[in-house]
Amino acid sequence: MLQEKIDKADSLSRQIANKAYDFIQKHVGPKEIQEYIDKNTGGLGYRNKLVGADWERVVALGCYIAWAEAVSNKDTVLEIGTGLGRTNYCLQYSGAKQIITIDIDPYIVGIALNNNPYEAFQHALNNRSITKIILGDANILTNILLRIGYYFTHIVHDGGPNPRKNPRIFSNSFLFKLHVLLRKNGRISVFAGKDPRIVSRIYKFFKDLGYETYTFNPPGLNIKIVRGIKSS
Repeated sequence: MLQEKIDKADSLSRQIANKAYDFIQKHVGPKEIQEYIDKNTGGLGYRNKLVGADWERVVALGCYIAWAEAVSNKDTVLEIGTGLGRTNYCLQYSGAKQIITIDIDPYIVGIALNNNPYEAFQHALNNRSITKIILGDANILTNILLRIGYYFTHIVHDGGPNPRKNPRIFSNSFLFKLHVLLRKNGRISVFAGKDPRIVSRIYKFFKDLGYETYTFNPPGLNIKIVRGIKSS
């Protein structure tokens, strides 16, 4: 990435994820895979116990988090938290020009690429003309993106099912890096979870930086998404 070879980083990341999936196939059963998906994605929003159920609900929540209705075919997007690819699917459906998606977990990305319970998400993630997958620590990878001057018009932060369990990538210092990576008049959408203290802190952080900021509550869910438009 330091040499701006995003395509090479994508190829290597996919190779690592595929090897991780090969390991899962040999050593883990379907029940354990389902439990792993639930643990690392928060269940994606489906109500039934069966992974892959509640398609409309899962997609709707993904599109709310992605702020997909604001995206056009001119947008270059940074996504923190690839997961199974639901936000990626929504971003592509809205016409995003390019998506760089970051995740630290090769096993969940391997499942997403090879045996995704939502086939449409798998198809979107494997659309390499639009989606570039980068495996690694988001704190480190955002530093590299800053160093090479790779900026974005839309950022989606869905880095984990519970921000309290991922404090490093929901800290003000990490959010500031996303602020710098976002172009003027660009948009950011952050899954802020249920804790009102975390929601308020994230909201205040962007408000204090001069963003047009508001919180969005998806219908029927007790969670908040913080959205902001960068004015300068």
